[in-house]
Amino acid sequence: MREVVLALCLALAAAHAQNFAPEFAAGKTYVYKYEALLLSGLPEQSLARAGLKVSSKVLISATSENMLMLKLVEPEILEYSGVWPKDPLTKATKLTSALTSQLITPIKFEYDHGVVGKMYAPEGVSVMVMNIYRGILNVLQLNIKKTQNVYELQEAGAQGVCKTLYAITEDEKAERILLTKTRDLDHCQERIMKDLGLAYTQTCAKCQQVSKSLRGATAYDYILKEVSSGVMILQATVNELIQYTPFTELNGAAQVETKQSLVFIEITKGPIVPINAAYMHRGSLKYEFSNELLQTPIQLVKVSNIQSQIIEILNHMVAHTKERIHKDAPMKYMELVQLLRSAHYGDLDMIWNQFKHKPEYRQWIVDAIPSIGNEVALKFIKEKILANELTVAETAQALIASIHLVTASRAAIKEIESLLVNDKIIENQILREIAYLGYGTMISKHCVDKAVCPTELIKPILERLAEAVAKDETRDIILFVKVLGNAGLPTSIKPITKILPIHGTAATSLPMRVHSDAIMALRNIAKKEPRMIQDLTLQLYMDKALHPELRMLACLVLFETRPPMGLVTTLANIVKTEENLQVASFTYSHMKSLTRSTAVPHASVAAACNVAIKILSSKLDRLSMRFSKAMHMDIFNSNYMAGAAASAFYINDAATILPRSVVAKTTAYIAGVAADVLEVGVRTEGIQEAFMKNSAITENVDRITKMKRVIKAISEWRALPVHSPLGSVYIKLFGQEIAFANIDKSWVDQAIAIATGHSVESTAKDIVKSLLSGVSLNFVKPVLATEMRRILPTAAGLPMELSLYTAAIAGAKVEIKAKATPTPPENFRLSHLLKANIELETEMRPSIAMSSFAVMGVNTEIIQAVVLSRASVNSFIPAKIAATLDIAEGHFKIEGLPVESLEPLGYAHIETNAIVRNIEEPSVEKSTPVIPIKVVKAAEVISSRMASNSASASKSIEIVEPEIESVVEPIIKSKQETFQKKYCDKVASIGVKTCFKVESQNVASMRDILLYRLAGKHSIAWSVIPIKGKSIERLEMEVQVGAKAAEKLIKRINLSEEEATPPVEPVLAKLKKILTPGLKNSTVSSSSSSSSKSSSSLRSKSSSSSSSSRLSSKPVEPLSKRGSVSASNSSLVSSKSSSSSRISSSSSRVGSKSSISSSSRVSSSSRSSSSKVSSKSSSSSSKVSSSSRSSSKVSSSSSSKVSSKSSSSSSSSSSSKVSSSSSSSRSSLQKSKSLKSSSESSLQSLFTSSSSSSSSSSASRSIEPISKRVINRHKFIRHHKKQIVRPKATSAQVSRSRSSASSFEAIYSQKKFLGKEIEPSLAIIFRAVRADQKVEGFEISAYFDKPAARLQIILAALAEENNWKFCADGIVLSKHKVTAKFAWGAECKQYDTIITAETGLLGPNPAARLRLAWNEIPSAVRRYANMVMKYIPEYIWADWIHGKELNSEKQLSLILVATSDKTLELIGKTPTHTLYRLKLHLPIALPIDDKTGLAPFDDVSERINFILSKAGAAECRYEKETLTTFNRRQFKNEMPLSCYQVVAQDSTEEMKFMVLLKKDHIEQHHLNVKVADIDIDLYPKNSDVIVKVNGMEIPISNLPYQHPTAQIQIRPSGEGISIIAPSLGLHEVFFGRNSWRVKVADWMKGKTSGLCGRADGEIKQEFHTPYGRLTKNPISFAHSWVLPAETCRDTSECRMKLESVTMEKQMVHHGQDSKCFSVEPVLRCLPGCFPVKTIPVTVGFHCQPTAIPVIPPTRIYESSVDLRETAEAHVACSCTAQCA
Repeated sequence: MREVVLALCLALAAAHAQNFAPEFAAGKTYVYKYEALLLSGLPEQSLARAGLKVSSKVLISATSENMLMLKLVEPEILEYSGVWPKDPLTKATKLTSALTSQLITPIKFEYDHGVVGKMYAPEGVSVMVMNIYRGILNVLQLNIKKTQNVYELQEAGAQGVCKTLYAITEDEKAERILLTKTRDLDHCQERIMKDLGLAYTQTCAKCQQVSKSLRGATAYDYILKEVSSGVMILQATVNELIQYTPFTELNGAAQVETKQSLVFIEITKGPIVPINAAYMHRGSLKYEFSNELLQTPIQLVKVSNIQSQIIEILNHMVAHTKERIHKDAPMKYMELVQLLRSAHYGDLDMIWNQFKHKPEYRQWIVDAIPSIGNEVALKFIKEKILANELTVAETAQALIASIHLVTASRAAIKEIESLLVNDKIIENQILREIAYLGYGTMISKHCVDKAVCPTELIKPILERLAEAVAKDETRDIILFVKVLGNAGLPTSIKPITKILPIHGTAATSLPMRVHSDAIMALRNIAKKEPRMIQDLTLQLYMDKALHPELRMLACLVLFETRPPMGLVTTLANIVKTEENLQVASFTYSHMKSLTRSTAVPHASVAAACNVAIKILSSKLDRLSMRFSKAMHMDIFNSNYMAGAAASAFYINDAATILPRSVVAKTTAYIAGVAADVLEVGVRTEGIQEAFMKNSAITENVDRITKMKRVIKAISEWRALPVHSPLGSVYIKLFGQEIAFANIDKSWVDQAIAIATGHSVESTAKDIVKSLLSGVSLNFVKPVLATEMRRILPTAAGLPMELSLYTAAIAGAKVEIKAKATPTPPENFRLSHLLKANIELETEMRPSIAMSSFAVMGVNTEIIQAVVLSRASVNSFIPAKIAATLDIAEGHFKIEGLPVESLEPLGYAHIETNAIVRNIEEPSVEKSTPVIPIKVVKAAEVISSRMASNSASASKSIEIVEPEIESVVEPIIKSKQETFQKKYCDKVASIGVKTCFKVESQNVASMRDILLYRLAGKHSIAWSVIPIKGKSIERLEMEVQVGAKAAEKLIKRINLSEEEATPPVEPVLAKLKKILTPGLKNSTVSSSSSSSSKSSSSLRSKSSSSSSSSRLSSKPVEPLSKRGSVSASNSSLVSSKSSSSSRISSSSSRVGSKSSISSSSRVSSSSRSSSSKVSSKSSSSSSKVSSSSRSSSKVSSSSSSKVSSKSSSSSSSSSSSKVSSSSSSSRSSLQKSKSLKSSSESSLQSLFTSSSSSSSSSSASRSIEPISKRVINRHKFIRHHKKQIVRPKATSAQVSRSRSSASSFEAIYSQKKFLGKEIEPSLAIIFRAVRADQKVEGFEISAYFDKPAARLQIILAALAEENNWKFCADGIVLSKHKVTAKFAWGAECKQYDTIITAETGLLGPNPAARLRLAWNEIPSAVRRYANMVMKYIPEYIWADWIHGKELNSEKQLSLILVATSDKTLELIGKTPTHTLYRLKLHLPIALPIDDKTGLAPFDDVSERINFILSKAGAAECRYEKETLTTFNRRQFKNEMPLSCYQVVAQDSTEEMKFMVLLKKDHIEQHHLNVKVADIDIDLYPKNSDVIVKVNGMEIPISNLPYQHPTAQIQIRPSGEGISIIAPSLGLHEVFFGRNSWRVKVADWMKGKTSGLCGRADGEIKQEFHTPYGRLTKNPISFAHSWVLPAETCRDTSECRMKLESVTMEKQMVHHGQDSKCFSVEPVLRCLPGCFPVKTIPVTVGFHCQPTAIPVIPPTRIYESSVDLRETAEAHVACSCTAQCA
């Protein structure tokens, strides 16, 4: 019984719940008042908005059960464009009349328990009107639950199925039910939305978490009355708000607000009568898209006669773009695109046939057709290709544009697929690649918003790929893989995996470039399936058998999937044990660069990399640029949600100069989305080899056979695969590859054939003939650069759109007329023009117009109500140029002729308006600026006052600033901010004034955020205005070379030779005689002397001193007072000859300290008072020995004179004091001997043992650690004018040597101005020709004194009253020294500086020094130099040693010391600091050998080849019984007796060279070099090195030996012989009595093998045996490269072989009795021979149970290593008599 009662209760409750829903009684009509208002704009009031309103009576009646009818009565549409809420709405009478017939048509709809079902209407009712009905029915959609008052559900509505919250209350007194329903549009199971043009963008999920760019919500309020059959809706109000911001929400958002109201009026009797028409099913409540997909929101175009309208616009565009591009041309072009979208294919075909023979119209049609954006465009292009009516260039352009602009529908994809089998496309490789890549792109666009993409779309490509793999067609495989990469479908993972080298030998046999392209194709797939790609790429990365490049590419792809913390940490753990430095360097650098990322999308990866980088060793950070690197840089502003990123990937595999591949990519972040804008990839794996190796060498079968016969003796030899020279490049736009090219030898040969063919010359002649007859060109290029749209319905059923459009048109009109004198004959040769006088007149009128539109609001095919922000850019820069060229006379002249007014040259304008328009009145557009008109007028008042205030300004630079006027009303002032400025600058020399005018009006004062600063009106204009009173007729530049240069000079130059140098007093001459006899070290003295002469133009206040203490340099004094400067830039003592004397003469530590004090005081006071210096020096020196006192007195008197007068004799006494070392200096030297770093010792060249005593006390303390470490006595010894002063040389002789005329000062003093004796060889005149005949401009004259190797260039102002000049004077004093003086100002006397570059030695090391000294330089130079220094990152100086030292005040110097051909050390000096850089490793080798060593070949190309080969050559050397491999790994080579070892060889199948080494019975080395077709033997004999070529000895006197055909040379080199063959990969083989070395060319790196290794930079993988195994023991490695003998009777006298040995003792391995065999060969004596000498060697053993059969010998070396034990290797054998 209980069960029955419970069932009845439930049934009653259910029945009651079912009736609790809106019901409409049959036979009655319910009348409601309906209004819907939509407004777009900013949320604040008193700003302009755009919108529309729909009002009507709504009649609803029931026709049958669950079927209702709805009808609108008295519908009315109103428009709004004005300041909200003050301005009223206006009636759109014509639009209402046009739509009334549809609006009053009744429709039917299903309605069951508050849920709207199917809708029915006559066919004549448009989709847009049906959507208005859906907006009304959307209000009636109610899912009421009586049992719950608050609940959530996913409810269907006009905008999709979205999360909806119901809240129900009852007003018992009023007997009403109050229901509130809110719909969250951000959480929808199915959101109705359409995106166009966003296929290439990726939504940044993390950015949307921080701040959503698009938000929306709808609130419904109902007042219900319960009736007998359910409830009746008395009133319903709807408020919906959809906001959008491209920035963060805190920076403001624009919005579309929708308000609806449905108010019950009455109930009438009688149902609604349907019209007499068939009612068809028209969908459900969900919104349906109509023609708004093809309707741009920028303008409404009413189509009447489509063909005539298109032709009219074409005529307009052609007519108005000839002279210049009008500012409204982009808008007109958008109108043309809109009409083309409305046209049918037949219309397009008719227009094409009418204009295809008119070039100016034809180009417009070809450019505009792709912008149609649907399959009609593709069909049109395909038909014209079939009809052969498009050129290849037009086809390529149209295809690329169409593929990226056309919406990827199934029909469009079919059109592209049909092109793939088109014969015209297949015949042309370029078009074929474009079509295939485009097919992949179309599939990607079609499936971008689909969870599952149809497999039949990609199936044709998969079938073609399988066929290409079966036929081994590499080019097609690469193409189809790239197509799959463009498509980016997860279903492509399996086919791509099949061609990766992880699925057996079939894939492994494919070329590596196929594998690399296959890995890169995974990147787009990773955007949809990151997890699957992470698993695959991690598998590839962990496979250490793969080529390093493939592993690095896998790492690249892996990081693009943004891996989680665990995966990044896994990579770090792998890198910790990684032996390949290329892979380790790439991964580490990638992680480290990502740690610096600030972009929100990379936040999680950056955090993970921060953790992972701490796991790894920082040593990886010190790897040079020869190792692979990954770099990532980005900038991101979280407030603006915008940023940019750039990534570069540098992939190498053998530490060569040119990398194997380089990939560069840029990414943009904006408005919560990311897009890969541009990517370029280049592969250069074979280009370097193609240029550097000898391509002329033929395949010599005998040579290769001979080398292979030698190599055959090595067990299991495997040659590297040879690859043909190859380079490739690809380009990606927005993540889609649009073009690629493979460059091989055939491609290069074809390009050369075209370039050198007859057609090129004939084409050039045709061009010349056209120019002589006159040419007029008109270039116009329109482009629809951006069309990004998002369309979504509002609650009222009308579509809201967010869109961004950019259209640009660039054009140029060029008219060229040429004239040649004499006139060339009809069949002239191009060389005839070299003897003619050619006159050329050119007029160019380039212009560009671009418009961008950002739109938000309602966009339909009949009405638009939007807020539109338009940014326009327009520029027009005409130019008229006349040029004259006479090559025979060396004359060239170019004139800039006047053109029409240049105001403005360009402008940019941004304005935001609220716009409403309808199709019935397209010409009547209502537009209201977002900033109210009243505010704009107030801004004009401010502008007028600003203009009046600025009118009085008469400066050359005018800055006009607005004033805040008190007359502006407070309410207006709070709503807008006005900014106006005008910047002008006069360029008097050409008679014009350039001005920039900036205006801005915004509402930032309302809310000071970015969106409100952008809203309003902004403009910037650039204009060039003639200066009043200065009429410039033309601008000229004239060049004359040769003897007639002097005739062209307008202003004669006469430099004054008066100098402000005071005469040298006789006392100084006497002092020079006194100081000179103390000279002992002639080399140092000579160096100082030379420097003194080279710097005498600097005229130092102090005489030059080359003091042995070099912690300070002399201050450089003004040029007008200076005599000379010290030779040593490294000297830190004051430039007084006395200081060195005092320091070096001290014999005790106390005396040394006293000298330090004295020297410091002299240095600090030398510029203030010479008498004070003298007294201080004397008193200080009196505390030491008598000899020291006497020396000090002489030095003091000399110092007092030199400080006030200039002297040309400087530093003779310094070197004599170096030899007298003190006890303190000896102690310091002993301490420094513990320093073993050669890089530090090379810096000692600028310091002596008493270096610390030469600076002030503070400076001495600051560099004390350096002075203790760097104490070498070496100094910079110049090559220039190096003199050997004999012991008997007198001081007069030394003095005379210093005054030699070879110094810069001597040459300069003899002839300050070359123009007095030498005619100018070059004249260049820049001038403005004025109407008043005044001369303005500049002229340049160049004078060349060939005997003195001197060049003088003078730039002078042409104006008579202007004596400003710039003088440059350079002299090549010798091949080791160049000096240049630069002076400028009035008569070149205001500012000056001297730059000296010279070479020399710093101890035993070559060095170069660059010095910059100045007298006076502009303060701006110092200011800008300080600014630059501030912006240099601190890490740049991290590897430098800093020291504060008292250097020359006005001098900078830099010394480069080459401690080896690949390492440099730097010493830089500024007035206040000295900087040291130790061990700077270079990527290439420096040519520091002598001249003969640099280029042993006579041919220029061969010399260049040699030098380039040397720059990157890898060196292997043997000396002191130690072998250093190419990768600088060292080991002792225990060589077997009389057996050859492979030192180095070409490991490819080409076998270009081989170097063999053996040791004879007397422990001497023999080298055998096989290169080209010759065998060269090198071995020592007595004290000489014997050379044999093909068995014939060549006497040393007959060297050098040059191969008759190949570029091979044998020549003496030092104490040995060198073999040089760089074009064959063997840069040099040197053999001496005690050492030898082998150098291979850079392009051979990674392709060599032998004792010297692979030269691939992988020091952890150095010991590779011939059969590919990596061993850890260097002796085992060396023995594996022995060439064993076959029998003991072998003529080579080698009596050993390589074999696997068995471990003598029984082993228990894995619990089983096992027998172990060595998997690495061991040297053993041949049968019949016995060991004479043995050595232990550690080798790997493989163990197997004794029950298992023994492994065959052919497979033993492929077995794994189970343990490592010591075996006995035989290195010397003796054979029995029977064997021998």
